[in-house]
Amino acid sequence: MVYKLVLLFVLLSSCKKLNEKKLTGDWEVQRIEIQDGGGFTYFDSTFEIGKNQLSFKPDSVVGKCNFEFTPLGSNFIVSDSLILQNYWSLNDDLILLTGQIFSLKVELLTKNQFIFNYYDYNNYRLKTFFLRKK
Repeated sequence: MVYKLVLLFVLLSSCKKLNEKKLTGDWEVQRIEIQDGGGFTYFDSTFEIGKNQLSFKPDSVVGKCNFEFTPLGSNFIVSDSLILQNYWSLNDDLILLTGQIFSLKVELLTKNQFIFNYYDYNNYRLKTFFLRKK
């Protein structure tokens, strides 16, 4: 019984290290979706592939994503950005960031694809980022 518990602990620890290794590298944002509090989904209207990038080092992340969208029934454009310059750690499916009031929730992480989201509590919006490894 003790052997099985030790084996389970080792397997879980190795999976976490493997995911951290997958996350490390340069990522290019392919698409950004914004869902408002009413459930409406918007896409970045001025998005250009290659302009928004995130770089995950073994202990830190640096990057900036600028995006714009037009809310339903309005004639104005909302400009927003995600700026990351933090130390990070992986806890199950959450990327914990030092100095931030939010965490990034990992929806998908493979060696080439990375999808995460976070909830913007000030604006009541769920922001989802689709990235591809460079």
